[in-house]
This record gives sequence, C-alpha cells and structure tokens, in this order.
Amino acid sequence: MDNLDIGQIKQAIYSSGLFTTKKLILVNGLPLDASTKLGEERTEQLQVFVDALIKAEGKIPEDSLLVFISSTPDKRLKLYKFLEKNATVKTFEQLKNNSLEEFVKKELSDCIIDHATIQYFLTKVGSDLYRIWFECDKLKIRTQVKQQKKIDEAMIDLIVFGQVEIDSFALLKTLFTDKIKAIQILEKIQSGGADRNQFAGMLYRAIKFYLFMIDLDEY
Repeated sequence: MDNLDIGQIKQAIYSSGLFTTKKLILVNGLPLDASTKLGEERTEQLQVFVDALIKAEGKIPEDSLLVFISSTPDKRLKLYKFLEKNATVKTFEQLKNNSLEEFVKKELSDCIIDHATIQYFLTKVGSDLYRIWFECDKLKIRTQVKQQKKIDEAMIDLIVFGQVEIDSFALLKTLFTDKIKAIQILEKIQSGGADRNQFAGMLYRAIKFYLFMIDLDEY
C-alpha cells in the first residue's frame, strides 16, 4: 500500500470528464488487511474518506462505478462492515492444482505440452491468473515464430519470467531497508509453493545482477 493516494481516489470518483459517460474505478488494497499499517497522515486521510463515504450512505456520482479489491480484507474494519451491508461483495477463490492445469491447457490448446511440463511452468510462474495468461501468450507466440508446437522445459526457461524471480529482486531490495516487508515477501514466496533451492538460485542471480550493475556504474 505504499502508493495509496486517497486524493487520487476521490478525484477519480467525483471528477467528471467532458466526453466520459461511465467510469470504472478500481481501488486495489482496500479494505486494508490486518497486517498493513499506514503512516499517521495517510491513516487520517483514509479515515476521513471512509467517514465521508459512510455519511453519504455510499452514494457517488451515477457515472462512477467503484470497485474495492482486497485479497485478505480485515473484516473488523469500518469500511468492510459498511460495504458488506451496503454494497455487493463477491469472493473469487484462487484456482489451484487441477483447475490451474486446465486453465493452462485451454490457453495453450494449439500447442503440445504434457502434464509434467505444465507443472514445471506453474511452479515457475505461481498461481496468479493474469501472470499465467501473460506467460502462456508469450509461449504461444514463441511456438508460432519457431513453428514448433511442442513446449518443453527449455522453452519455458528461455521465455518465461517467473514469479520467484520477481520476488527475489523485491526481497533483495527490501532486505536491508525494511525487514518486516522482507519477511512478508518470504512468506508470500513460501505460500506460493516455491521450492527453497529454486528461490535460492533466483536470489543468487538477482545478487549477481545487482553486482554487475554496480560494476557498470563504476566505469
């Protein structure tokens, strides 16, 4: 929630555009989860925003459609309790195991990929559907360009940028500046089912990359 900007949210909801008929405003990260702590100033801004929304009984301009997105909302918070009673709350369960494999098969229906390779692919990219879709699209383009329908682990290693790789860079960035955030990243990696040796390798590569960039900066 480092980029939470209440002013920007309010502007998006209440401002009107000359040629705009309908606006969809997606607010990612609200209601807050139990572990997220904001600074004093932003906490106060959020409280004012929530109080105003509740006082207005949730009424916003007719041309605005407001959607709050939270993976683990704290149900004790005032905002969540208000939305639960006055808005439509939808829960979308994360796809797992067989459902994820079926999703990959569907996305790569024009390609040839076996069960073991799909599992290897999922281990690398994680369970985020957008990431899976994006990486599948890259694989499809690769097979078309190379006129090679079969997808193997070598192609995945060459084309796919895994979630663990991204998390390793994020961890390295926060390791010496924000220990709590670093622990949260580690927990996210663990909950995503990443193999410890795989992550250690990715972290090693991230460190090598940073050292390489430092060397370049010295020239």
